[in-house]
Amino acid sequence: MSRKESDIEHFIGLEAALIYLLSFRICKTRNEAIKYLRDRIPAEGVYQTEIKKFLESSCHGAFIWKAAAGPYSRGGIPDINMVYNGKFYGFEVKRPYFGKISQLQKETIEKINKAGGRAAVVTFPSEVAEIIMTSDAEWKGFIENHYKFLERELKYSKNIPEGE
Repeated sequence: MSRKESDIEHFIGLEAALIYLLSFRICKTRNEAIKYLRDRIPAEGVYQTEIKKFLESSCHGAFIWKAAAGPYSRGGIPDINMVYNGKFYGFEVKRPYFGKISQLQKETIEKINKAGGRAAVVTFPSEVAEIIMTSDAEWKGFIENHYKFLERELKYSKNIPEGE
């Protein structure tokens, strides 16, 4: 990987990162800690590029593309898509802590999975690798937990202050 990932990107969630920053007195207030994270967590495009490069280097023979948004494209389509070994994969890439999934994106992910593809919200190449390596039998349990996660994220993201 060309970019060195920071430790701050890998907390279980925003609250864990904030607790770390406040308890080690890196920041004095919650708002200061949120600003600290926003300033140091790379833009979503950085994660998209890393995931696309990972797929291109590890999934030989796959057809991989980045979805283009525009007036003639369908909304909610995952950022990075791939057909590999006869399966469709859709990866909606979100920035750690601050990436918010829309209701349309959630519904699209559910439709892809119900149609037999595999789609999920991801941030890191390691999450993508886990999805690709998950067996069909394990996928059902994986995606059920993922839907619960998406529901929590939709509710929780309403409480995160917007960035400047």
